[in-house]
Amino acid sequence: MKKTLLVLVLNTLLLFVTSPVVSAEIPSGPKKRFKSEVQEMTIIMDLSSRQAEQIMELKIELYKKNQQARKQFSDNSPELSSAHKENFQDYRKSVSKIINKKQLETLWGNENI
Repeated sequence: MKKTLLVLVLNTLLLFVTSPVVSAEIPSGPKKRFKSEVQEMTIIMDLSSRQAEQIMELKIELYKKNQQARKQFSDNSPELSSAHKENFQDYRKSVSKIINKKQLETLWGNENI
């Protein structure tokens, strides 16, 4: 029951976070995927609504940065790969600031903690 209520609250929250203002220019496919990922993270890691909202924003930011890199560099180029890697490292650092150590271990295991 508690998890069901949590999922319902999270769904409501994520509807706000994925509003056109926050996620402008993000296609519906990635938005749905991000929403699903954050819902799963919320259940597994016991995220607060604020943490879930912040992670959703970070996922959208990562998507936008990667799309910008795709415009800048050719497919399968070392530059594109490097940009994606750097963007993901920035994402991980930001997520690490949002969640506690126990949640971090649940998400990424003991690596880079």
